[in-house]
Amino acid sequence: MSAREHYLNFPEGTLLLDTRLRFGELSYADDDLVVRENTWYPPEEILQSLRRQFGSTPEVQVKLVVRQNTVVQNVYILKHPWWRFWVHCTIL
Repeated sequence: MSAREHYLNFPEGTLLLDTRLRFGELSYADDDLVVRENTWYPPEEILQSLRRQFGSTPEVQVKLVVRQNTVVQNVYILKHPWWRFWVHCTIL
């Protein structure tokens, strides 16, 4: 099955996956996963593309959406406020 055929069963605008990407790998952990279409798994070509683009990025929010029978990647690099590290350290 080609990547294009992989999405034909989903209507336009369907959010297939909304999760975190850590160093290029999709996370399915409960704390990271926002939305996942039950029967859908990203094809290898999308996984390889994400690994190439974000393999050195610690944390990224990624949304995969169906557009014109293909998947559009909306990627947001997460930038944490300076105080987040400080708060985490004081809690420890």
